[in-house]
Amino acid sequence: PFVHEKVRAALSERLSASGNASGFLAGGVQFCAMVPLRSLPFSVVCLLGLDHDALPRRAQPEEFDPFASTRRPGDRNAREDDAYLFLEAIISARRVLYLSYNGRDPQDYSERPPSVLLEQFVDTVTAGYYREAPGDWRERAVLVHPLQAFSRRQFEPDSPCFSYRRDLAEALAGASMPHPVIERMADLSDAFDGVIDFAELLHFWRHPVRYLLRQRLDIDLGLAQDVLADQEPFEPDGLERWQIRTQILAWLRQGMPPRAVLAHLQAADRISAGPWGTLIADQHRDEVLAIHQRFEACGGAQPPRSMSIDLPLGDMRLVGQLNDLTPDGLLRIESGPWKPRHTVEAWLSHLVLNLVAPEGVQRRTIGLGQGSELDCLPISDAAEALQPWLAHYRMGLTQAPLPLLPERLLAAKSSDPFEKRLQTRQKAFRECVVPPPQTGRPPDGYLAWLYGEAQPIDRYWCTEAEVLVAPIPQVRKVPT
Repeated sequence: PFVHEKVRAALSERLSASGNASGFLAGGVQFCAMVPLRSLPFSVVCLLGLDHDALPRRAQPEEFDPFASTRRPGDRNAREDDAYLFLEAIISARRVLYLSYNGRDPQDYSERPPSVLLEQFVDTVTAGYYREAPGDWRERAVLVHPLQAFSRRQFEPDSPCFSYRRDLAEALAGASMPHPVIERMADLSDAFDGVIDFAELLHFWRHPVRYLLRQRLDIDLGLAQDVLADQEPFEPDGLERWQIRTQILAWLRQGMPPRAVLAHLQAADRISAGPWGTLIADQHRDEVLAIHQRFEACGGAQPPRSMSIDLPLGDMRLVGQLNDLTPDGLLRIESGPWKPRHTVEAWLSHLVLNLVAPEGVQRRTIGLGQGSELDCLPISDAAEALQPWLAHYRMGLTQAPLPLLPERLLAAKSSDPFEKRLQTRQKAFRECVVPPPQTGRPPDGYLAWLYGEAQPIDRYWCTEAEVLVAPIPQVRKVPT
């Protein structure tokens, strides 16, 4: 019979006996630093923490050490010693060789490279034994552990990583219930009448998730509340810079002389007083003036006009107004950098322009921004290219949230393999939820609230994204 007291006594005896052992190679499981193994056979060898900055070690000589700057042949080299210890550990393993490193940053989840020794080991094994299918071997040999103990991967039936935490499993079971947004969208399926306002279409594609929550479900997370700064700013922040540059561009398009911009900014109290405010104003004026001169060279000197649109497109109708029309085409100008959302808005406007084909207006769209230029030539199948944008608009309002933001749509290069394009878009989505610290951007609260740690960009959404952006021309870089 199984007696609990006897088992406990036996374990206590064994554990107390093993505590008396000391020294290296004393039997059982050994925990030690990187020490010479002398090629002795071990059933299992585990090397932990093979990070890029941990191995090989970087020697830090003392400042007062005169021998550090006058090395001679035969002097010890920590990097070479670590490489030799690494080879000894590999040779000593007989049944299992376990190598691990921290592949993700715990703060922003960005990728971290392994030790150069580990990279060389993997490349050597791949080139010597798995040359025909290196990707298959890497997929089998490299096991990626979740960063957090409560990751859903820890509790999936076929996952190689598993956990026995009952409390975390119960929490995940509750989290797998349908999101309240999904449940509420069932009531919106009959609310779409097929009429799409063009301005609302552009607004939707700036941020489909935010548009759905705010405009359709009346869910405002209150993320735009102003917070009093602890210190008085010495220069405008991102929003203030955009407002200043937009105002300068509006004045220039109205015919204001560039030399009068500074006085108007000071009169409007848009810049700080003194030489520092003057320096900032002059910098913004010169940069915006360069963009405006390019804009006038493309035909922007003529006053733009607008026209009403009413286009039947299958079971939907697109109504509204098309702006920024000139005889040379549709011209869009941004006072700052040209961003992916500007590309999407310009492309949708270009498709509508080619459908209505107004008399006296070329079917061409030009977008100008700081250091960038987009040139869309006439397109014959504009209705076919516009249809998926409208279909996804309807899907994002009545069926399911749409995780296709402009930054994710245009993140991947068409020349890359599909798997790399998928990884690029997944990384771009994750960086919106958890931006890298060096960018200084705040996290996207709407994406974080809706998706949490989930990764919605899968193969399906990656394919749908490519259907949308495939006809869009590349944005060219131009000298500033």
